[in-house]
Amino acid sequence: MATHCDTVIVTPTLGDRPSLKRTVEAVSSIGGARVKHVLVCPPSMTDKLRHQFPKCQIVCEPEKTGVYGAVNFGLRNSIEGCQYLSYINDDDYWLPNYKNLFSILDRNPNIDLAYGRVNYVDENDGLIFESTSSGNYRAFKSLIGRDVVLFTQQAVLMRSKVYESLQGFDESYRLVADTEFWIRAVEAKFKMAFHDAICAGYMIQSGQLSGDLQLSARETQRIKETHRIANDWRAFVELIRFRVRNVPTYFRLWAKYGTFRSASVHASARDRSVKA
Repeated sequence: MATHCDTVIVTPTLGDRPSLKRTVEAVSSIGGARVKHVLVCPPSMTDKLRHQFPKCQIVCEPEKTGVYGAVNFGLRNSIEGCQYLSYINDDDYWLPNYKNLFSILDRNPNIDLAYGRVNYVDENDGLIFESTSSGNYRAFKSLIGRDVVLFTQQAVLMRSKVYESLQGFDESYRLVADTEFWIRAVEAKFKMAFHDAICAGYMIQSGQLSGDLQLSARETQRIKETHRIANDWRAFVELIRFRVRNVPTYFRLWAKYGTFRSASVHASARDRSVKA
């Protein structure tokens, strides 16, 4: 187990969300001394955040670059010498199982990226939906053809070489650059490992940085066209395999809520057309 700072986590923020405190506390308590948490914010918020979060590195974004521009800026200016990295938004948070993603990478030098599942939660931390996933990461592209996203960035930890090799997130996407990044990682044949546990909370609330459902749909369609992803028989086969793999989760939801879905997760564009 690492005993020094070997991980960079970036949070893009406008600096005015009360939920940022929970995000910072979760990263600190779970990541511990091995994590350098970088908050990228507008110039007007730097002094406030430095006072509020003295253990974080506060980085002033040079201009209004959007979420992924802020993430790229924070990572590119912080990852020198680091082994692992990821990013988390200012209304999301890690859960204790996230620590196991560190363990997977620590113990398996051949694994480039580890991912888990998330709970979609509302502004009061009420459960909206428990995400599904599987270890068949090579099906990521095909599942996108059926509008299923295998994993989301809240529950991802990767080696820095993945980010550097792929040259970061494509800033021409305003809402779904992370999904497009995972597709490129699969195409580049990076090895991934799935941890079948809830590793993070993914908050759905009003006024989020990405709140345009129509833009989200257009960008998802652009991903499909750019990466030649079709809703064909292959995608259908992968969807069936995915459903079978997640039968235990579906029945757990049924036992708790009387339905296979506790609530619609399409409450926000940040859902990125995720389906169970």
